[in-house]
Amino acid sequence: NKKQIPIIGVVNKVDAEVHETLLFDFYSTGLNSIVTVSAEHGRGIEDLKCELFDIVSQRKTTSLVECPERPEYNNKLEHIPKITIVGRPNVGKSTFINALLNENRMITSSIPGTTIDSVDSRVNIDNKPYLFIDTAGIRKKSKTKQGVEVLSVVLAQKALERSDLAILLLDGETGITTQDEKIAAIIEKHGCSVILAVNKWDTQKTNFQFTKMHAATRVRDEMKFLKYAPIVFMSALEKQGFETLGNLIEKILKERKKKISTHIFTEWIRTEATVHNPKNAKFFMCHQTGSHPPSFACHVNDPAKIDSSLNGYFMNSMRKRWGFTGSPIRLYFIKHHHVKSRFAVSV
Repeated sequence: NKKQIPIIGVVNKVDAEVHETLLFDFYSTGLNSIVTVSAEHGRGIEDLKCELFDIVSQRKTTSLVECPERPEYNNKLEHIPKITIVGRPNVGKSTFINALLNENRMITSSIPGTTIDSVDSRVNIDNKPYLFIDTAGIRKKSKTKQGVEVLSVVLAQKALERSDLAILLLDGETGITTQDEKIAAIIEKHGCSVILAVNKWDTQKTNFQFTKMHAATRVRDEMKFLKYAPIVFMSALEKQGFETLGNLIEKILKERKKKISTHIFTEWIRTEATVHNPKNAKFFMCHQTGSHPPSFACHVNDPAKIDSSLNGYFMNSMRKRWGFTGSPIRLYFIKHHHVKSRFAVSV
């Protein structure tokens, strides 16, 4: 590389998050920038484009902000941040989109299941473009025997696969149901950032602040695995709560794109381990493997020494240090072998 031409290592056929933990051998090639992708499924392509823009901007000595906000991206629909609206039938998804658009682009009805296909709508919030995807309600398996309803569930999950953020609409009248919890689990599985939006809040007649506190506590209690997700109370019908929601959307998408250098992350996790590491695990290189969702891999002498308590400690500490509001974090610990490292320390 005599001409100092930047090189990006692109590892293809990384079809699952677990494959990202096998990247240590690729870093031994000496490349500083490695991106994992799945060309067949489109996974990791946004990360690759961001890397390319960063390199081009440096070589042109120009300053470009984070890729989804760059002018180069804004004029192409496929690069606009994608937000999927999900929830069980009749929770107000189409009414929500209609309130954003200020028009009845979709048929709204009190009969569950009137929106069959997913519908994309471009919406500008504070002069920033977003692509909102409204899906049919995800029903219980016992109610999805008919072909149309089965297709609706498939389309909803397909929409989540291509989304950066999911807004899970909950019914403020009926409260949390088992189906809500199952939908939340689907969102978490797909690695989407998430906002829990309690809709129909205008129907509550009791003391407002007390009811809001009570409802938030109940949501947290029944969706413990989404404790990182912010909660917003709103009414799509009365157009209440949209300003708060818009601010959250901007914050979460910005947090999701954070990149942490390998050196900083490795040193940080070693320092944290000195406080809480009862089994004396040895940490080698720790690095970020992706940002959709934020994913990290740590190479250790024995992954068995990282129990659920220590893993939970690291995850909570990461959120205190870097935030990642509204986004799931994937943190993997894999056995270090083959490649010698003079940087390994015991903590």
